[in-house]
Amino acid sequence: MVRVSKEGSKRPIIASLLKLASKAFERVTTGDCTQQNSYSARDCLMSGLAISFVKLPSMLQFDVLSHEEPTLMTNLRVLFDIEQAPSDSTLRW
Repeated sequence: MVRVSKEGSKRPIIASLLKLASKAFERVTTGDCTQQNSYSARDCLMSGLAISFVKLPSMLQFDVLSHEEPTLMTNLRVLFDIEQAPSDSTLRW
């Protein structure tokens, strides 16, 4: 699916939805994820969304793949704008 904006540019709907989610997550200022670790709340929330999007069965598998698969990290950075993927224990926190 492609969304046509007022300016006439074409952009996939998923990219628009992820951008909206990212902007909403940027407004989150508190949370255990940011207090206990150096990860931003937005990165933690976007990583949780990425786990659902990629349909991984566990947070541990996400953690392992995000640190061992350079292609996955590139995709996370491009599609989900995740600077640093938190570990599975951080996401559980």
